[in-house]
Amino acid sequence: MSEDGEGSATAIVQKIDTARAANDVKAMQEVEASLLTTARSLELLDFVEERELQRLRDDRHLCAHPSLRPLGDLYAPTTEYARAHLVAALQGILIHPPSQGRKVVDRFSVHVADPAFTGSRQYVTHTFFDQVKPTVRRQVVDLAVKVACLEPDGLPDPPGAHQLANRMADCLRLFMERDRTLVAQCMNKATARLGDRPRDVQIRSVGRLGDTDVFWDAISEPLQDHIEGLISSTLRSPEEINVEEARLISLVGIDEARRMLPVLEETFIRLDWIRQIMVIANRPGRYFVQYLPGLLSSDVASSFRLAEVLTQSTVLPLAPYLNTSELEVILQTWTDNGQCLMASGMPQLAVTLHESTQHLRPADEAVWRGFITRVRSLVPEGEPYYRYPALAAAIGA
Repeated sequence: MSEDGEGSATAIVQKIDTARAANDVKAMQEVEASLLTTARSLELLDFVEERELQRLRDDRHLCAHPSLRPLGDLYAPTTEYARAHLVAALQGILIHPPSQGRKVVDRFSVHVADPAFTGSRQYVTHTFFDQVKPTVRRQVVDLAVKVACLEPDGLPDPPGAHQLANRMADCLRLFMERDRTLVAQCMNKATARLGDRPRDVQIRSVGRLGDTDVFWDAISEPLQDHIEGLISSTLRSPEEINVEEARLISLVGIDEARRMLPVLEETFIRLDWIRQIMVIANRPGRYFVQYLPGLLSSDVASSFRLAEVLTQSTVLPLAPYLNTSELEVILQTWTDNGQCLMASGMPQLAVTLHESTQHLRPADEAVWRGFITRVRSLVPEGEPYYRYPALAAAIGA
């Protein structure tokens, strides 16, 4: 912590170095006497741990000078008492990794801006959250919220404000798993300033964070009305949406966002199928399942290649959200549309869909057997490939 610029820690280290250089036992005893108090001020200990370790130190002194006990009796702690001290030492200090000081905030900024950034769950939470003391941890979270929500001026380029904000949002989702309350507190502070940011920043902020409940909890009613007005004017021409707008509209799949911003659903319904699949690809979710039969129908999937593209870009990403009855409707639509049934890639895509619906086993077995039965009734034996032999083998039909 001294190397990271922590003032109180630096003062302790300097005293230790001075005492060592001078072989000054008294100075070292003074360091020892203040060590627990300093550790608590640095939030390495709470008051309970400080008290337990203070008691351990007092008992250590009694063991070192056992004859100081009144009436000449020697101090002899029991084995159980010694074990209790060991537990206190382990839980309070010895099992914990080294704590990082304020410079961890700078290291976090550098890591997120690095071209090699991956957002590894284990690395990010272990390095920038779990091993960081509470006051500095708040600074890390506050920085992530500030960048993700507000895109402040002066962000490094590369990677640029948009990319950096997206990465910070990814880190925030990981931090929420550790301490949702802390993220919510920082989000409340940031959203109070969101209305003062440029229009495009506000729109991107909603698209980036609108799938988190802490964002909507932090949005005031006046700001909600303001944001809805911005989105309504931005999405006035749904036939011309860009990538950022598709990401924004994809929030329609989030229950809270759909409730807060009715314009999202109104816009999505008006989109043509090309832009609908752009939206679904941004944020696949349960909400979009209802649109799959329409996308696989002959009105939309009107060619072999189109049927394959729609299956890959919409059906497969949404497979984990299907229930048995919805799967049955989709497979019925599949066989009803000859462009789906007889496209060269569809037999293998059917196998992939079967593998992607493991959560329905064994309730979906009859659905898949019914699908194979219909396929065999529609495709002559002279075209064995289009009778879906790989799928039939997978389900034992």
